[in-house]
Amino acid sequence: MNHTDTIKDISIKLGQAPDLFLNESIRYYLERKLKEYEFELLSMKLKYQINTIEEFENLFFNGTVEESAAMDDFKKFDLFSYRIDEINEYLKQPS
Repeated sequence: MNHTDTIKDISIKLGQAPDLFLNESIRYYLERKLKEYEFELLSMKLKYQINTIEEFENLFFNGTVEESAAMDDFKKFDLFSYRIDEINEYLKQPS
């Protein structure tokens, strides 16, 4: 059974249109991922006492944090910030 058949089968059993079921499933998934990314970002903000990627960069420039020690977190911070923005843009769109 392929994904299209699975979606159609489940939506019929739930008495929902397949398109509505798929849209709500995608929205639910994105909202869950958004919370996950926001949690990870908040954890890093608290760890480094920063709010933005620019503030994170300043930690390196000021010598507050060694670049080699925090580069992975820096990359994750940037990635999570980007993903949060992308998901929020998608969620603003009408269903």
